[in-house]
Amino acid sequence: MLLRAWLSGLLLAWAVPPGQESQDRLKADVAFLASDEMKGRRAGSPEAEKAARWMAEQFEKIGLRKGTPDGYLQPFKIKQDNSNGFNVVGLVEGTTDEFVVIGAHFDHLGAKDGAVFNGADDNASGCAVLLEVARACVASGAKPRRGIVFCSFDAEERLLGGSRHFVTSGLVDMTKVAAMVCLDMMGGNFFPRDTRSLYALGAENSPEILDVMKKAAPVEGLEVTPLGVNLIEPMGEIYARSDYGSFRARKVPFVFFSTGQPWYYHKPEDDVERLNFGKMEKGARFVTQVLLGLASLEARPRYVKQQGLAIQDLKALSGILKRALEHPGDLDVTEAEIATLQSSVAQLDEIVKGGTIGPEHNEFLQKMGVTVMTLAARKPK
Repeated sequence: MLLRAWLSGLLLAWAVPPGQESQDRLKADVAFLASDEMKGRRAGSPEAEKAARWMAEQFEKIGLRKGTPDGYLQPFKIKQDNSNGFNVVGLVEGTTDEFVVIGAHFDHLGAKDGAVFNGADDNASGCAVLLEVARACVASGAKPRRGIVFCSFDAEERLLGGSRHFVTSGLVDMTKVAAMVCLDMMGGNFFPRDTRSLYALGAENSPEILDVMKKAAPVEGLEVTPLGVNLIEPMGEIYARSDYGSFRARKVPFVFFSTGQPWYYHKPEDDVERLNFGKMEKGARFVTQVLLGLASLEARPRYVKQQGLAIQDLKALSGILKRALEHPGDLDVTEAEIATLQSSVAQLDEIVKGGTIGPEHNEFLQKMGVTVMTLAARKPK
């Protein structure tokens, strides 16, 4: 109760600006990064460097301290072609020598066959939310217990190149990094009417992160759903879905916030008009609470690796499918597929009712994960 009350008071002190003003900024930031003139921000391109320098300018305007000895930019070489990459790093000072890192990659896929992959959701949306959270932190004028390192990573789409460089570069002593918050694809709707959901993955590996999330004040109109990161990693840790992977490899506890992977993922249709800026604004408020809670915890968060799926993951998976099936006309599915999905939901609920996930469920659950991702990848009617 004390932590909840403290977080509520802290949120007032570190308040995100009024909703519409924040939404307008979010939209303007995404519109710049995801414009045709930015040509998809492919890592190593002049446009990606332009995006990095623009993010650095925003960090400076907001009032973040310079995060490198030479300013806000951390140059590195992209291994695949030896081109130039640029991480962007800013800092809010703390009162100890520990840090919490919050990151959102700015690069995307570039242009292919005459089509520009603008990457509005992936990940101009995460960058815009990162900037809103930074504004809230600086506006407070307060110093949390741990410093906060704000990072906009390059080359995420190229094997997490920017974040991998960051954690090995020595810029920050990684033994002093207490937690990592990752923002990637923060502006979409997983299914057409999934307008309230923000998913939080990976926190199951840290009791302290889960506790901070549970005690954060609810944001009206936002449903935060914790999910096991195993749900989105069918190949295991060998294939992390975003920059949290570079930190997890160092056993840094993390939470990965995302609104999910919608049908336009890695397609030219990922444009600014598809984003839900009201949800982004609400998400920024919730992320601010979690970030500041982690930065101010007395005890350092632990990394306690959880294997496989948990019953709460199956509950969440069932809920996602039930919401999608409430409006089957939105989905590109046949009557037979709807019947199969309904049967699968019933099976999920039976496992949840039993309270135990056994080896006999593994094949079914693997298929369910693929089914959900495949269904979300289909363009709505």
